[in-house]
Amino acid sequence: MSIVEQSNPVIYDGRIKTLYKIFLSNLFLDILTLGIYSFWGKSKLRAYLVSSFSIKEHRFEYTGNGRELFKGFLKVLFFYMLPYFLIELGLQFLLTFLLSSRIISEDVIYWVYTLYNPLFTCILILAIFYARYASLRYKISRVQWKGIRAKLTCSFTSYGILNIKNYSYNLITFGLGIPRSDHNYICHILNNLSIGNLKPRFDGDYKTLSEINFFTLLLFIPTLGFSRIWYRAALNRYRFNHFQLGPLRFTNSQTGGDLFKLHIGNLLILLCTLGIGLPLIYHRQSQFLVKHTSIIGNLNFELLQTERDTNQSIGESASELLDSGLDVAFF
Repeated sequence: MSIVEQSNPVIYDGRIKTLYKIFLSNLFLDILTLGIYSFWGKSKLRAYLVSSFSIKEHRFEYTGNGRELFKGFLKVLFFYMLPYFLIELGLQFLLTFLLSSRIISEDVIYWVYTLYNPLFTCILILAIFYARYASLRYKISRVQWKGIRAKLTCSFTSYGILNIKNYSYNLITFGLGIPRSDHNYICHILNNLSIGNLKPRFDGDYKTLSEINFFTLLLFIPTLGFSRIWYRAALNRYRFNHFQLGPLRFTNSQTGGDLFKLHIGNLLILLCTLGIGLPLIYHRQSQFLVKHTSIIGNLNFELLQTERDTNQSIGESASELLDSGLDVAFF
């Protein structure tokens, strides 16, 4: 007699009307406070969106707050961005003074900039990697379900080295190595992810992504890049369908066509409403997630509280300043 596996559907019941109330009030207060309220507004919007998801009548919770994000912004501003601009300004002033005083020649300045530009480019790249790392840790640690929290335990050093290796490998393979890099990234995150008392597992074989990666790269220019949506859909299925958490396994059914319609619809909404349609985009993305995602297995396992990591508020503000595209996904 075959055992029927238990299905645990993820429910989303967010309302567009409520999203617009939060969005418009945030917009008004952002203007009134010259952008300072944005940290609290972002947390308020995230808290509503995350709490709109539930499994077995138990809602997810977002425990982040605006104070954490604002403190992170101040840290980034005074300890990262301000020193960077002061060094830039000081170097410009020093070289101008030395040149006008005929202490150094234009050839010397040329060689200074030849060495200076790559150095600061490397520093900026490392700063972006750190922003992604810290932002990821922060978001993971601030979402919980029935008291279960997740925690990312890998160090920035290992995360940064992995990203440098992946980007270098993708470059020298002209993009053909992207599936392997994506696989290595997924495995690195999961191997260092703690979710309650359960250990995540991933058993995918990146070679299954090689064919669609090749053809979508081949069609990249003729399709203006839209062909990569099909690779993104395949990667999303790959992430979910080979992921297990204790007795639970995940499935994802989205196709390239599904994701293409979502992105095109979101793009048209964004352009036609001049940005006012963002709540509708968040709503569509959330509906898309639950429509194509399932959780299979027994959810009656012992819950184990995880520690709250209170030192990651810097990451969100860093990602805002260095890579605003990181904030697309709330959940």
